[in-house]
Amino acid sequence: MIKKDKRNYRLHNEKNKNIIKKSLEECGAGRSILIDKNDEIVAGNGVYEQAKKLGINIKVIETDGSELLVVKRTDLKTKDEKRRKLAILDNSASDSSEFDYELLKKDFTIDEIADFGVDMMKFAQGATELMQELDSSKFNESERASLPEELQTGDIMPDEIEKIESDYKTEFERIIITFPFDRQCDLERLLGIPLDKIFYDFNEILKKRGE
Repeated sequence: MIKKDKRNYRLHNEKNKNIIKKSLEECGAGRSILIDKNDEIVAGNGVYEQAKKLGINIKVIETDGSELLVVKRTDLKTKDEKRRKLAILDNSASDSSEFDYELLKKDFTIDEIADFGVDMMKFAQGATELMQELDSSKFNESERASLPEELQTGDIMPDEIEKIESDYKTEFERIIITFPFDRQCDLERLLGIPLDKIFYDFNEILKKRGE
């Protein structure tokens, strides 16, 4: 039984799926898909998905890669309208999908990806968007100036600031620390402060500092 690729590097949006579906419905199957020895798809996940939905028969041809397999459509002639239509739809289907760049970066180096002929401008765009997202999540100048002096320098982020409030007597006016969110119970035991007295809200910190 043919299985989908567990790490498919192609993303198939609705537009891409509809083009593949239209091509198969109106022109029949064009290119073949590729599976490995374990029947897992190497290339052609989107085509297989739509073909299966349409109930198109599947025929497997075995090869060790030493020969080029050619699909000959005996029902199509060079000047047929369906043949011209299939040529456009088949290529359009390839153009309307894109790579999963995050998955590619996990499995290959940037140099390897470039050697594969993948559009590196997509990576540059993704990096720019990531930097913009990070910049928007950082302190602005007025927020950073509101922090204690010892925290105004460095690369600390708003969601890393945690304020501890306590009813207990303490020599400190406040305690501001960084601590992983999933370690709250350890923090409670460490400081002897009930969890309901531990606040993890940066806006609350600024509000308190303004009082």
